[in-house]
Amino acid sequence: MKNRIASIFGILAIFTLLTLFPPAVQNANGIEWLRQWLSGESNTPEAQYRTGWRYLMGEGVPQDYEKAKVWFRRAAERGHLDAQYALGFAYAEGSGAIEDQAEAVKWFRKSAELGNSNAMIALGECYLKGKGIPEDKAEAIKMFRKSAEYGNGHAMFRLGMCYMVGDGVQQDEAESKKWFAAAAKKGLLENRSCRQDGLDCRTRQNER
Repeated sequence: MKNRIASIFGILAIFTLLTLFPPAVQNANGIEWLRQWLSGESNTPEAQYRTGWRYLMGEGVPQDYEKAKVWFRRAAERGHLDAQYALGFAYAEGSGAIEDQAEAVKWFRKSAELGNSNAMIALGECYLKGKGIPEDKAEAIKMFRKSAEYGNGHAMFRLGMCYMVGDGVQQDEAESKKWFAAAAKKGLLENRSCRQDGLDCRTRQNER
């Protein structure tokens, strides 16, 4: 009897989706969201993060940065490291939230402490530029290195740039080339041209 009632409610829910929601919702993402809602999976941090991502990208729902931030926060407060990084980015860029660099640093740090290598880079940039936190170039390099140890090619590229111009470290051409080469192996095209041309990429960087 309970299964029959559940099936009836499921049919009614699908009918509601198809009749009341716009065509953008009537796709695989919308059906998947409905399935998660019916099963209770939408209450998990991962589902909340994915809901935030859909609002951020406009996948299956109208794009809405404020709603994205709300969902990211729900997941972030429950320890979801990717949601914490996304929430930090929202505060850093003022996307769906009032720009707040200190709040961005707070969430980048939480995510980095859980092992998010992209959050480590973001936190490193905050230290490097003194955004939301006192400038500390040595700590910035430390965060870039830690991210690189996780295999993050963007962190490797960032280290290459720091050694190339002497930002936070002593200028070192050999060390710079080493990190650019490591980043290139991760498939970063810009880094590959830096590896091939040595420090000639400094000229291209300054031309931008």
